[in-house]
Order: sequence, then C-alpha cells, then structure tokens
Amino acid sequence: MKLILRDKKKDTSDVFSFIFEPEVSVSWKAGQFMQYTLKGSTPDDRGTDRFFTISSAPFEKSIVITTRFNRDKSSTFKEDLLNLKLGSTIDAMGPWGDFVVDYTSKINDLVFIAGGIGITPFRSILMDIYHNNYPIKVTLLYFNNNDEFPYKDEFNEIKDKELLSILYSTNKFSENDITSIKSYKEKQYYVSGPKGFVDLVVDTLHSLGVDNIKKDFFPGY
Repeated sequence: MKLILRDKKKDTSDVFSFIFEPEVSVSWKAGQFMQYTLKGSTPDDRGTDRFFTISSAPFEKSIVITTRFNRDKSSTFKEDLLNLKLGSTIDAMGPWGDFVVDYTSKINDLVFIAGGIGITPFRSILMDIYHNNYPIKVTLLYFNNNDEFPYKDEFNEIKDKELLSILYSTNKFSENDITSIKSYKEKQYYVSGPKGFVDLVVDTLHSLGVDNIKKDFFPGY
C-alpha cells in the first residue's frame, strides 16, 4: 500500500514523528509494525526499506513512524525520510507482529519496560487502552539516555486519570527497578528497546523468577 506524508513533528531534539495517511483503509493492533520502502532512496548496507512500529493507535487512523536521528550515524534511509516532502508517498507492507496486549487475558496488571525509542509500541498500546477504557493497570518503566522523553506530556495526561504509573529514568536498568514493584511476580511484562537493553531486562526478569514476558527489540538506528 502507499502512504502519503501529511506532517512531520519534532518530538525532542533528536526524535521525529512522520504522520502518513494511507491511500486505502488499513487496520492494525496497537503495538504492531510495518515494513516501509522509500523508492529512490540511496541504498545502504541494509537496503532501501526498514521496519518501524506504528506509534499511533488504531483509532487515530494515521500511520505514524517515530524514530531517533543521529546526524553522525543515521542511515541514508533515515536521512531520506527526514528530507521527504509533504505529499510524497512511501510504500508499506503489513501490519505484522505479536507485541500486542491480549485484552481477554485474566492478567490485567501489566508492566511496560522501554529503553529509548523502544517506547513507540507502548505509545500505541497506552493510547489504545485509554481510548477504549480497558480495565487494565499499567506500570511504565521508561529508560532514556537523557531527560528528553518522547510522549512524556501525553503519558502524564493519562497518568492524571489514574490509569498509569510511570518511572522516568536516565539511570541504567537494575534489578531493584523490578523488585520495588509490589507483587512483581504476578504481572505480565512487555519489554521493548535496543537488543542489548532487552536482553539485560529479560535476563534479569528470568533471574527473579518472572516468566510472563513479551519482548520487542530494535535492531539498529
């Protein structure tokens, strides 16, 4: 399918969101991803396509890609995406992925653990939970390498409605972040971020006797 770029938004000093309108109606589950191809993009060692989570919730209708840019290291794909003019189109396939919440599960007390730009699927899921008034409690542990946290204002608005408790941290994830959660072994965990971060968190959870884990890692920037 083709997606039409309708807007660009600077979320933090190095994180941008790209708002696309699908040419045809598309449905997805909060937390899923798509494969995107920029025709005419300069190929790099990973080609001219990428996989990105849909950071928008299904009710928002637009397909939103949110990603971090590093001017010294960002791929040619990202540079071409950043320079894409409004009204331009990209090709997309999907959606895919099982990093989604089972709203019929008996476990309705969830812990989301995000590292950096791994927050994007959680943005989609949290907006979906809030919009549909699902009776689900969420603890969000959000780790970032600086104090610019994408979506912080949106999350704090949900937090004010007592749906969500949040820890924002610029420290390294540690075992204490889990053991400080009341009845931590009884919850369902979702972990998203760079592979090294996800591996660390999952290994820590396993060492604490936690097995209810879903994970989603981002292979590179």
